[in-house]
Amino acid sequence: MIKMQVFHLVPFIFFACFGLFNSVDAQQSPEFYNYTITKTWNNQTSPENAMISLSFSLERDPEGHRSLKIHVQAPFFNDPVGPTNATDEPFYGLWDFEVVEAFFLGDNDEYLEIELAPSSHYVLLYLNGYRNDTEMYLPLRHFTAKIDNSTTPPIWTGEAFIPANYFPCNVTKFNAYAIHKSDPNRRYMSLFPVAEETPNPDFHYLPAFESAPFLSQIVNPLCQTYQHNVKTTWDGKPSPDMAEIFISFFLQEETLEQNRSVLMEINAPFFEDPAAPDAGTQEPFPGLWEYEVVEAFFLGNNDEYLEVEFAPSGHYLLLYLAGYRNDTGRYLPIRNYISKVVNSTGDSTGLKRRWIGEVKIPAEYFPCNVSRMNAYAIHKSGTNRSYMSLFPVEEGELEGPDFHYLDGFGSFNLGEEVNLICTSTPPPSSTPTPPSTPTPTPPSTPTPTSTSPPPSTPTPTSTPPSTTTSMSPSSVVRIFDQSFLICMGFLFRILTMV
Repeated sequence: MIKMQVFHLVPFIFFACFGLFNSVDAQQSPEFYNYTITKTWNNQTSPENAMISLSFSLERDPEGHRSLKIHVQAPFFNDPVGPTNATDEPFYGLWDFEVVEAFFLGDNDEYLEIELAPSSHYVLLYLNGYRNDTEMYLPLRHFTAKIDNSTTPPIWTGEAFIPANYFPCNVTKFNAYAIHKSDPNRRYMSLFPVAEETPNPDFHYLPAFESAPFLSQIVNPLCQTYQHNVKTTWDGKPSPDMAEIFISFFLQEETLEQNRSVLMEINAPFFEDPAAPDAGTQEPFPGLWEYEVVEAFFLGNNDEYLEVEFAPSGHYLLLYLAGYRNDTGRYLPIRNYISKVVNSTGDSTGLKRRWIGEVKIPAEYFPCNVSRMNAYAIHKSGTNRSYMSLFPVEEGELEGPDFHYLDGFGSFNLGEEVNLICTSTPPPSSTPTPPSTPTPTPPSTPTPTSTSPPPSTPTPTSTPPSTTTSMSPSSVVRIFDQSFLICMGFLFRILTMV
């Protein structure tokens, strides 16, 4: 009898476990930030009692690129009637039609203006200062709009994925707007309206913009570029050749087309001394440090570090070391290093040619928690051999150049963990043979530089209230997984009792 009663409980326990499992999936959904525009630009109630809903979430677009997804739901007035132009290009002047807009403000008063219309037209502008249109009209590959005439009033909805690299650096404030109807009944609505006494609508009035919790999550990868200028010798003296080497790094997110990587770009004088090696450039070249070369070392946990070397000839060498000069015998392959020599009008060295290199270094090649680095350049032969360093050592600190002198490395941070695998095991490799490298030393601290993207144009503005709600995802999915397994284990025990 007891067994039969227990057996009848089985379905209930199963569905309880299943519900818990489903809750895990729900917790993994993106976080949504919801706002409603109900006021005019000067904080009056909308004469039509219009309500425009906006939802923002950080998601990847259908091609896998990091984006801000914007969802719009608004009454459809069909006044003025939408433009008849094709919808696959930015439509300058869209603000003269029925439209919903959002402006995102970043460093140096640079801001991105986004306008979406129920007709599926759009315009994205990048502005550099108040109404200073840079005339950059950004393409939008993923925007759809639909009109539902079955409701009263009709409703239009829109969904757009705005690429992260369209936004200014360090987005801190935003505002959102809606425009509809024709003169003399033209309506200008604002999420954060301005004071009632303001004479005219101005959507570019930046003091009206307000902060929001999701803005800090909008990270333009181009803003995480770190540019460095190597112009001193390993011991801090000016370069005898007046050489200046420019090196930049930035983290490239994984997409459907490419794996996560760090893009390294080099721009250096081309001395052509010593002559390039005769070997092919398809494989790692041990001993490349004996030639004309630019190098970078990335230091992570447990004194593990990645050494990368690139030559104007197209040769390269990537080594993984575990402790000072402790070569692990791992020579890491690279398939996308490009270098070329270009003519110049002459630089500080008097040379008429420079060389440019570009390479994507796979993220899994880096040690965990890269927090320090140094960069170097070597050129010329014999007594004229020059060893340059981004972070030179103090005078008398070393007797000679040693690029593996870890205490001399300067701080380095790409904004987040580079290697997402992040185990203590060095990355995969091909072709062993031990290395080692002569080179200079460091100290000091690098200067990260940020670059911005594109934007801009006209419309109305405002200041105060709004309604914000957010449904947050869980950071404890693993606990739910474990609970689900315990629950199912309990169910199994009951079944064995029956």
